[in-house]
Amino acid sequence: MLEEEGAVKVLTVPGKDRILGVTIVGEHAGEVIAEYAAGRWKQAHTSARALTWLARFHAWRRGGGSRPSPGRAHAGPEAR
Repeated sequence: MLEEEGAVKVLTVPGKDRILGVTIVGEHAGEVIAEYAAGRWKQAHTSARALTWLARFHAWRRGGGSRPSPGRAHAGPEAR
């Protein structure tokens, strides 16, 4: 039987995205913490330029926004 019980509490500054603290309780809390920490590490080690380019690329792939610079974007299925 799969147990899906636990709780996550996130304390933030009102009106801001800054996380002040997190409480995670449950059987697999360690896995949740590891995934969160890996995501925060990746976010902290990704350049603003790369994030801007990726946002433009995904907007373009969804049919809106400006097209990424020529020759730098992965050709989608419709371009093949």
